[in-house]
Amino acid sequence: MKTITTLSTSLALGLVLTLTGCGGGSDTTSPNTVTIKGKAIDPYLHGAKVCLDTNTNKVCDVNEPYTTTNKMGDYALKITKEHHDAHHTLLVSGGTDIATNEAFTGILTAVKEAHKTVHNITPLTTAVEARYQYCQDHHTKCHETVAEIESGLATYVGLTKSEVNADIVVLANNHKENALKVALAIHNIAIIQHPKKPYASYQKAAQDGYIAGHTWKDDVQASIPASYALVTKIMNIDENILDAAENAYQMLHPTVTTRRTKAEQIAQYVHGLVHK
Repeated sequence: MKTITTLSTSLALGLVLTLTGCGGGSDTTSPNTVTIKGKAIDPYLHGAKVCLDTNTNKVCDVNEPYTTTNKMGDYALKITKEHHDAHHTLLVSGGTDIATNEAFTGILTAVKEAHKTVHNITPLTTAVEARYQYCQDHHTKCHETVAEIESGLATYVGLTKSEVNADIVVLANNHKENALKVALAIHNIAIIQHPKKPYASYQKAAQDGYIAGHTWKDDVQASIPASYALVTKIMNIDENILDAAENAYQMLHPTVTTRRTKAEQIAQYVHGLVHK
């Protein structure tokens, strides 16, 4: 069975799934530091910077602790015990997606929970962090804990709470592809809606809250067929079918210009081919 590390670049182009990565540095050992670990996944991001965004400005500033991910997306970040004892934001930026060998141009985030030493950083954790930060900034409108937000998001997009924080690539390679499908769909929609600053899409969804009836869920569901094709390719589907889908789409829809319409039509067309 193929793993995600063998995915070809042409697949990402055919599906308009701009998947990307991150970069960073290292810290010295100190009795007053704690090391937190995890993976940066969209899928795995190589050379990505992972920092503790202590001022929540969604930028890795020069005075904030940072590190870089290895070729499998792993990071190990040393932070002070003071920071370890509080909630902060983990932020991923830059680097390369090892599945497509394309640069990652957005950001991914996660809530670094107090006293917790393992944090994966994915589109799913980004959705949680965006809602958590919204609640911190709007106490009169939202009092949800991280656990409550995770449960709400999981229910909203049809996952379990454990899948929200999991290594979603490992799940996919063990035939539990749904979390990876949803995560790719979420980030795809973010890129379509806000090409220059995809995180804005997460922020907009977070304002509404992850409850039934809001359009963000519909957008994500519309993008899942393309994500299904991507994950299915990871699981060893012939890539020629996906190249054919892109070529056929260009022939059938030469006048389509809006990115959102194009992405959705590709998704529908590829979904039909894969299920023939």
